[in-house]
Amino acid sequence: RGETVVVIDASIRETRGDELGLSDFLARDEQALSKLIAPDSVPGVFHIARGRREVVPDLLASARMSTLLDELSAHFDLVIIDGPACESNSDADVLARFSDGVLLVVKADRSRGRDVRQAAQRLETAGAPVISLVLNHTAPEFVKG
Repeated sequence: RGETVVVIDASIRETRGDELGLSDFLARDEQALSKLIAPDSVPGVFHIARGRREVVPDLLASARMSTLLDELSAHFDLVIIDGPACESNSDADVLARFSDGVLLVVKADRSRGRDVRQAAQRLETAGAPVISLVLNHTAPEFVKG
């Protein structure tokens, strides 16, 4: 049996989507978790959209968020929270509290080393160790392998 994965789009401050999702669940507009989980094109991978509703970011730290993650952990082998940029607000710090570890994604052409170190320290202080770092938007001439 292959592993099952669910990816949650937790960037709830960004433009609202047109699918039911995390913000709808947190705001209690949608009670049924099963209505939020959509299959991906890759077998065994599912996703939860950010949602249609504008919500107070404090809901990310709510008991409802904790319940959601507990339920997902019981049904999926891996739960991935795709959070917002660390420098834009404190949502990433809040989400880190629910995480076993963080994969920090860094834009090669935009991120300074000092800012990356500070973000990693903030996330670790919030309770989630930075497991690894992904450097994206890298120029092809700098990529080996």
